[in-house]
Amino acid sequence: MDIRTYIQQIAAGYHTDSVHSEGHVLLSRATVEEVLKPVIPAGLLVRGSGGQGRPTPTPWIAILDPDETRTLQRGIYLVWIFSNDRSEIVLSLNQGITELQAQLGWSALLPVVKAEAERLRRGLRADLSGLTTDIDIGRKKRQRGYGAANIVAKTYSVARLPPESQLLSDLRRMVALYQEAIGVKRRLTVTKPGALNTATPAQIREPGEGDVGFKPKSRADYQVRMQAATQHRRGDRHEVLLTEYAAIAARLGHIPRNRRVHPRDLTLNVSGQEWLVEAKVVYDGNATHAVRAAIGQLMEYAHLFYEDGSRPRLMALFTEPIGAVFVGLLESLNIAVVWKGEGSWEGSELAAIAGLV
Repeated sequence: MDIRTYIQQIAAGYHTDSVHSEGHVLLSRATVEEVLKPVIPAGLLVRGSGGQGRPTPTPWIAILDPDETRTLQRGIYLVWIFSNDRSEIVLSLNQGITELQAQLGWSALLPVVKAEAERLRRGLRADLSGLTTDIDIGRKKRQRGYGAANIVAKTYSVARLPPESQLLSDLRRMVALYQEAIGVKRRLTVTKPGALNTATPAQIREPGEGDVGFKPKSRADYQVRMQAATQHRRGDRHEVLLTEYAAIAARLGHIPRNRRVHPRDLTLNVSGQEWLVEAKVVYDGNATHAVRAAIGQLMEYAHLFYEDGSRPRLMALFTEPIGAVFVGLLESLNIAVVWKGEGSWEGSELAAIAGLV
């Protein structure tokens, strides 16, 4: 099902007198993931809701960077949210207000989140033409909260949705803005402490080591110490990327392992041959940084953890395409490349020959 059809079917089948309507069923996690996971970068989460216990008149479908937030209650997220009568749907880069509202109360909340949306918006370098800063999905408190917390948005008439190609183009643009906004927020948090009430500082925790097999590691940021060197690694989205690809590798008949291989990300047994996998999140479109880091860590770990006669083959895994130039660079170093493309996992020639995609 494409996004256009999905939105229209939710609007047509959604009822506010029951949480069991057809529209509610379409917002289930399985269906949301089936529709959206193929068209967004790897490592992002998708969630949908029509309310818990009591139906909301403004059902939503959210895309979350787990390094930023896993809930709409805090942090920055991207969301399609229907208007009160479901005649419109808004694709909004928004901020969680629930936790802040509990601290401030409704009367103080709206001006605070509106000001913070403006601070974040001013920090964006991207072209914002065609996007709106004001949205109106209803007059109830929470609906007004969504409006105040909006950073930038695109509003559509459900009856006159643009073609699927335009919806996908708008989604890609907003995902890129989402990643940039997270970077703006982090810079403000460091350079202007206290400037953002909605700041969600990362927690740092050491991941545990367990038995052989594959199990997602810590969902918090963590540090790895090896031979007097300290490396900081992103937690949540990095681990979601590994989990998603490990499932693909297993379906291809390979054996993924990330337990007792620490600080390596992942190893694969491919027909008896060990592959060493380094996963990198491409933040804010910066493939250069991700590729350099992948090369460095693959070379380091291959040298430190393996004897000369048992060196593994090498693979770099990315959340999104890194471009032909960088694929060529990695292949020249005999490093296979796999990335999440639009609608499928894709790979370099080495990766295809080895059956890694």
